[in-house]
Amino acid sequence: MSVILQCEKLTHIYSPGTPFEFKALDGLDLSVEKGSFTGIIGHTGSGKSTLIKHFNGLLKPTSGRVLLEGKDIWEEPKKIHSVRSRVGLVFQFPEYQIFEETVEKDIAFGPKNMGLDEDGVRRAVEHASEITGISSAMLKKSPFELSGGEKRRVAIAGVIAMSPEVLILDEPAAGLDPKGKDAILDYIGRYHREGGNTVMIVSHSMEDVSRVAERILVLDGGRMTIDGTPKEVFRMGESLKKMGLELPFVPRVLSRLAAMGIDVDTAEYTSEGAARALMSLKQRRDGNA
Repeated sequence: MSVILQCEKLTHIYSPGTPFEFKALDGLDLSVEKGSFTGIIGHTGSGKSTLIKHFNGLLKPTSGRVLLEGKDIWEEPKKIHSVRSRVGLVFQFPEYQIFEETVEKDIAFGPKNMGLDEDGVRRAVEHASEITGISSAMLKKSPFELSGGEKRRVAIAGVIAMSPEVLILDEPAAGLDPKGKDAILDYIGRYHREGGNTVMIVSHSMEDVSRVAERILVLDGGRMTIDGTPKEVFRMGESLKKMGLELPFVPRVLSRLAAMGIDVDTAEYTSEGAARALMSLKQRRDGNA
């Protein structure tokens, strides 16, 4: 696969030259492949939100570069708005940005501003609504009548309707009850699977990221400290703990079994994977009986 997003020695310093100076990103190098699903995790202050704001030009690097399909996004500053239409960013608690009188109008807002004709806007709204499970009846409602999880889906649909080449979501499941969290993550996973879109999800919760991401990046102190598949990352449980991160439930349980001297793969992170690991253990023990 080809690289769609790239950072080269990306550094960002807030309030430089003042007593409040803070280096949020420190010489970060990163490549994101087209069609991939990447999770970015880290504790509060690790640089996650600062990083994704660089991807669509909401922040300008103190030094280093951000490349979109090989081109520096700040090469032509007057065209930075075109980057923001190609890289869609869904902020944390996006439901607070909803403002139209109906769900349909809210989802249609972005496509209309992109200059799509009436038929193009209609198709964009239909596609985004279908992906996020928004019914035709819900489209006619005021978004302010909806639950928190439903509002979150409307906000995400509004960005999907603009057909960004890259969709980035900052803590998309934050503050939702378990049912709402499951629904949001399922819809995001479906969006990636069915369209082959490039998706990035930012979270402090490895439980959430492990459900959908194919690759996990761990930030700490503005630097990339771990980069790998979920299995590769979860094998580094002690390093993650030192960074204030907790393993998802399944690898946490398997790690406790391993600490008791039970020979089990601690990198499994789904219930199905755990069942396979325990069955393999049983078969080995039965074979040695």
